[in-house]
Amino acid sequence: MKIGTLLLALGIAILALGSVSINAHVKYTLTLGPHPVNLDVPPTASGFISISENATNTTVYVLINHDGSRVVKLPYSSPLTPGNWSIEGYKEIIVTVAKEVITQNETLKCGNVTTQKVVNHLVQNVSSNVTSPVYIHVEVDRMDLVQDPAVVEGVGGILTALGLILVILETRLNFSI
Repeated sequence: MKIGTLLLALGIAILALGSVSINAHVKYTLTLGPHPVNLDVPPTASGFISISENATNTTVYVLINHDGSRVVKLPYSSPLTPGNWSIEGYKEIIVTVAKEVITQNETLKCGNVTTQKVVNHLVQNVSSNVTSPVYIHVEVDRMDLVQDPAVVEGVGGILTALGLILVILETRLNFSI
């Protein structure tokens, strides 16, 4: 086999590899439980992550470990960046309305009168255990096959050009390497 033809074919294949990406839209939903959720995002992926909770009168905070730790209030949305994501429940605040009956005695000219009023109070129960359902939605829009397509296309172009030159030399000079 002639080396020029091999280099030409290899160069064309590497050029194609650098320009191809997977553009299928992939959605994945996870439920946060008592243990942290770990995601490992490769550097060739691009997409979006959103975290939400599905409870009324509840505020949930989660701890996200990715490029540093931070506590965020839900709902939360962010671009999906490469690296390791660790998401765990941090705090839950449940707001309830408590009704209190207040009895008052009043002395009037005609006698004593007892009145009752119902007063509403907002009570916040803070817990470090997250019990309401928390959903993690991961959407991947694009997945490149290589991390740096420009470098791969450059190498493919050089191999294609070198292979083309060797094919021309081999056919003109009947030269075989």
